[in-house]
Amino acid sequence: MQKKPNNELNPSNKGKKQKLKKNKNRKLSSTNWIKRQVNDPYVIEANRLGYKSRAAFKLLQIDKKFNFLKPGKIVIDLGCAPGGWLQVAAKKVYSSEKNISVVGVDLLAVSNIYGTKTIVGDINEEDTEKKILNLIDKKPDIILSDMAANTTGHKQTDHLRTTQLTEIALRFAINHLNKGGVFLVKTFRGGSEKTILETMKKNFSYVKNVKPLASRPESVESYTICIDLKL
Repeated sequence: MQKKPNNELNPSNKGKKQKLKKNKNRKLSSTNWIKRQVNDPYVIEANRLGYKSRAAFKLLQIDKKFNFLKPGKIVIDLGCAPGGWLQVAAKKVYSSEKNISVVGVDLLAVSNIYGTKTIVGDINEEDTEKKILNLIDKKPDIILSDMAANTTGHKQTDHLRTTQLTEIALRFAINHLNKGGVFLVKTFRGGSEKTILETMKKNFSYVKNVKPLASRPESVESYTICIDLKL
């Protein structure tokens, strides 16, 4: 039985399934994906509340558990498109147009989101790293990463590619986070690779794997939160 979303979500579809019009030119995989989207309570609620994506609820649920997005904190969001996490972070830390404390970077452009600044670039490139850091006047307190590699269908390849992104984000966090800072990153179900977890535990006082309700049960994704950068 599928778990019901927690009280942060009030689905507006009341469990009623929407039907799609038949389209002979549409692949079965595309049809199944569209069905899942139009009947997904998180997608429906994200649209109702104006979030850029259903992923906003993942961050909301993780923050509800660990309470790290606090007013006044400075946040960097790696792989920020389409912007759902930026929206949540900006609201939680009270970032405003006059005092922006949430910045993001992605290979894709992100439309204007209140209280945030974004750039287009590859965080693995030194020039991009400098640009994102120049958008804030001091070290970030929180670094978020929901980055994921485009899937190829080959599990081992996809695993390695996403693990590489986790390593890139972790290296960025260790190098630039403020002392006592928090790092949240997308990983795989069951946690990160052993070497990555060892690095996390060496540099942070608390490391925990978490899978929010908004992360689909069939998905291999999970998240790892690292609290209190030791330095």
